[in-house]
Amino acid sequence: MYAILLTHHGCGPDSVISHYFREEMKGKPYLHIEVDEHSSGVGVITRVEAFINSLKNTEVKALGNIKSYSNNILHKEANIKSRISELSSNTVLYLPYIYPYSEIFQQILIHKGINARVLPGTNRASVDAGRKFTITEEYFSLTALLGDVFKELYRIGKVKSEHTAFFIPQNEGTETYGQYSRLLRTKLDEEGFQNADVVSPFIEDALYQEEEVVKAICFGLLAGDIVRVSYKNHREKHLSEILALIRDNRFDPDHLEEIAREIHEELKSVKFKKSVLVAGEAMILYNDFLNGFTFRNIEEKGHRVVYSPFSETMWMLWRDFSDQNRNENTPIIQSRLDEFKRHIDTISRRLSDYSPFEKDLNRLVATADQTMGYYSGANVRYREAKLLGDLKGIDGIITAVSMYENTGIVLGVLHKGFKNDAQKPILNLTFDGNKNENDETKIESFMYYL
Repeated sequence: MYAILLTHHGCGPDSVISHYFREEMKGKPYLHIEVDEHSSGVGVITRVEAFINSLKNTEVKALGNIKSYSNNILHKEANIKSRISELSSNTVLYLPYIYPYSEIFQQILIHKGINARVLPGTNRASVDAGRKFTITEEYFSLTALLGDVFKELYRIGKVKSEHTAFFIPQNEGTETYGQYSRLLRTKLDEEGFQNADVVSPFIEDALYQEEEVVKAICFGLLAGDIVRVSYKNHREKHLSEILALIRDNRFDPDHLEEIAREIHEELKSVKFKKSVLVAGEAMILYNDFLNGFTFRNIEEKGHRVVYSPFSETMWMLWRDFSDQNRNENTPIIQSRLDEFKRHIDTISRRLSDYSPFEKDLNRLVATADQTMGYYSGANVRYREAKLLGDLKGIDGIITAVSMYENTGIVLGVLHKGFKNDAQKPILNLTFDGNKNENDETKIESFMYYL
């Protein structure tokens, strides 16, 4: 038997399924046809006929193992670890580059006795390395992640990779992000790095961990948001302060409040031209190289960029998950969510007019219920609710996602039906790693007319 794989298009879930399909074929010829509204029936028939004709010169071999697909999938899942505690004590654990959150969580892990490092910042070499593994319209964030990992592996070599692991959390929902770790496992095996581990817990389960771990996660997210709020020239200083707090065992809400107060005073002395809220895909939003330095350039021109807070994003994801999966642990999870919300509210008050947080987080949930409903994946409920939230002091909104991201495409369509009279102008941007002068012109025009 020979296979013909029919897909709607090469992006979204189909982009990773294409890799899994090729993996299962083990070099055997197959035909992959993408069908959309522009597909020519004659063209499809021609491709099928050409494929069949090409098989005349192909030696027919038995697959040998009918159960290879299911067995291989189970094998891959078994080789993905769900907890950092499953690693050996001498393993180096790499975190993906998401500024400044990666540096903060690296220090938290080091403080817990784990040899953690952050993957070097994404650059052109990363993208080039990642593109060697692409076969269709994979998300730019996925391409860059693969490139970041293999750039580092090629540097340290196969022998040293025996005690190397990569922390790639996964999530539930209908988007591709839940497959990043699984696809990385496939590529590691293909390239001969079977000894390198992948640690991929579900982020929805984070609040089910020990209380000390939960607090570290929540404080780490808040600390990263505080750094992002600060003036561009002061971020490294405040990041250093936070890292010192972790090292000195003083990483707590009181000290974070002090830094928030300091940031508020610093921002009061800066006169900004205009303020824009930026939202979208976290790996694009918090990685300057992946967003083409778009937001850094806007800041350099005297404008204020208000980043959607990562802690707010995760609070809402955990809140939704808890509401939809009630069990005997729900009271404990709800208590932890309430405590996290109190800390967010406190930091928000300290930042005052410069706070990026919603005044009432519960309003985000209500807005998502009224608009996106049970749509799941890629934090889509939060992303839409944030665009419709309390945007006092904001002149406009820019969204940033990987090109071909299904959620970004869907939101671009659905948001038109949710807009209200108070809605701010929105510019939707997508990124694929290629310099786009058209985007630069659009950004300049957008900022000018705000």
